[in-house]
Amino acid sequence: MGNLEKPKIASAKPLEYHFKKEFKQLEKPTVRLVRKLKEAIDKEEYETLIGDDASGRAPTLVLRKIINNRIETLHKSLPPERKREKLRTYFVSGGQGLSDETTGYLKLFFESIRSGDKKFLLVTEYIQSGRSISKLVSALEASGINFDIASVFVDVEGVESIDKIQARGHRVFGGSQMSVPPKIWSHEGISGVVNLKTGPNGMVLEAHAVPLVKDPELMPMTEKQRLEFQQDINNSREDVKLLASRVVKQIWGK
Repeated sequence: MGNLEKPKIASAKPLEYHFKKEFKQLEKPTVRLVRKLKEAIDKEEYETLIGDDASGRAPTLVLRKIINNRIETLHKSLPPERKREKLRTYFVSGGQGLSDETTGYLKLFFESIRSGDKKFLLVTEYIQSGRSISKLVSALEASGINFDIASVFVDVEGVESIDKIQARGHRVFGGSQMSVPPKIWSHEGISGVVNLKTGPNGMVLEAHAVPLVKDPELMPMTEKQRLEFQQDINNSREDVKLLASRVVKQIWGK
């Protein structure tokens, strides 16, 4: 018998994002952001993540996966009694429209989840002017929590606010500078945000988290739209997982 040719095995295609443009735009800035956070992550400085519910869902979920991955890796050989728990993660209402009353409630909430001197990481996707994040900063400060801030994108307009926040003793880590809202904001199912009002150059004047928008006149949704919205959420969860794995591979080589 002649030599039989071995069948060629097709190489597996690399996984792609469902929301390709949106998550591709996030990938490089997230890698840059995590490079800056790497030392703090490897030192296990953070015990809790606080996600800005008006723009920080996707990056918060990505960072949670990344940091939990490092916790598992660093604690893999330790006995059970020495292993630490995974990150606590909370989402809170953000946005410039936060009233003093709501900020007061946030302070009480932060006090209720405070855990000694454990450090928190406040995560958002885009610091535009810095006014929105400043209200969350004030509530965290009033509760006596030690925290850093991480933002995937930073607008040049927000640099002054960031300088003021850092002058108050908080580290602010940014991924990339950007002058317009990121593409991910155009999909409520990914970002969890509905942009209801914009000003010159696309500046977002009002942004509301989807679950908090209950007025049917403000956000009418048919059964078909609800199903499509849920599918967007499911797809974005897969994209979050893929983005986190790519960042881990680029930063830690695993």
